[in-house]
Amino acid sequence: MLLQLLTIAWISIASNFGTFENIKLTGKVTEPQYNLIKISYKDLTGKQIIDSCFVIKNSFHFALPIKDITEIELTSISNNDRLLKSDKFIFWIEPVNTTLDIEGNDPLSLKINKEKTIIDESNIQARKSLLRKKISQDNTNLGKLSAKLKEVTSTTQKRIISKEITELEKKIIETKIKEAEFDIQYIKANPSSFANINLFYERAYKRPEYPSIEVLCTLFETMSIMVKKSPEGRLLKERLDIIANSQVGKKSSPISFKDFTDQKEIQTEFFLGKKMVLIDFWASWCIPCREDFPTLKEIYKEYQSMGLEIISISTDTDTMAYRQAIKKDGIDIWKNGLITDKIRSTFNIPALPIKYLINKEGYIIGRWRGGGKENLHDLRTLLSKTLNQ
Repeated sequence: MLLQLLTIAWISIASNFGTFENIKLTGKVTEPQYNLIKISYKDLTGKQIIDSCFVIKNSFHFALPIKDITEIELTSISNNDRLLKSDKFIFWIEPVNTTLDIEGNDPLSLKINKEKTIIDESNIQARKSLLRKKISQDNTNLGKLSAKLKEVTSTTQKRIISKEITELEKKIIETKIKEAEFDIQYIKANPSSFANINLFYERAYKRPEYPSIEVLCTLFETMSIMVKKSPEGRLLKERLDIIANSQVGKKSSPISFKDFTDQKEIQTEFFLGKKMVLIDFWASWCIPCREDFPTLKEIYKEYQSMGLEIISISTDTDTMAYRQAIKKDGIDIWKNGLITDKIRSTFNIPALPIKYLINKEGYIIGRWRGGGKENLHDLRTLLSKTLNQ
């Protein structure tokens, strides 16, 4: 059957084009069971072209007569134990020599121009090494100052050290912004580099959140189609959309979960028009998350009668630890649930804890990343301003 597939798929295509040089599409597979690689694409006239080749020593080679960005559908076929199996990958390539690494059978296991990407990433890290070294050193000094602040008893000394900490924190942020600006310029200058994927993730999830998600989404559209339409590029676009839709001012999509107390399904749609909802993402192992709970309980008692509902969503995989933490910290006074894939695709959760405040109309009016007194103070201030109107 494999030979029949090869015979049917092998089509002579050179006569359909001029004398321009074909581009090379070469690849490696880590799955030894793959015997045949089949590709299909459309030529300049819109005609569907099918080609195939055997996998020899885990490698395959094609010569493609393409002159423009082209969508490729690649099927890897195995014929082990007389069972025909195939895995499909869809991607785009530019009219330049391209390499593929197929490291598994899911879409994200396809790596385009992997060796070049490794070189690009190495060059990026080398060029950012001085900035990274400065950030590391400043963070070390910040830790020393924080430890010193706990040791001193003099009010004057505390004030001096606190000022030094504030100034050093500003310097760290300034250096991180310089790093972010380097990343932005690199992406603009190298729209076809797959190293951009990691740069986007760094800018989207690292603190400070700079540049804005709107800028990142616009920047994403400037990348080459080969990068944007790759499996990694499509996943990145999904992530950027989740972040964009989780910003203050956006209408929140409804979520549902099983309540900790009685396992009944809770839907946030139920609270529309009735309650203001604070969604708190946490985990039993997250110390800053649990340190926020005493103040959150005070806030809940203060504002519950005024229309506040709290929902704690845990990212725990250890359900026993999750249940024990709820009981120990006494947060079973409000609704609790475990995270689901739908919730992950609705809210951006770059770190824990993270809180979203949603008004009665379903719009996100507050978002706080990280724990601590400052964020909780801002939350309380916003609640007082909105619920006392």
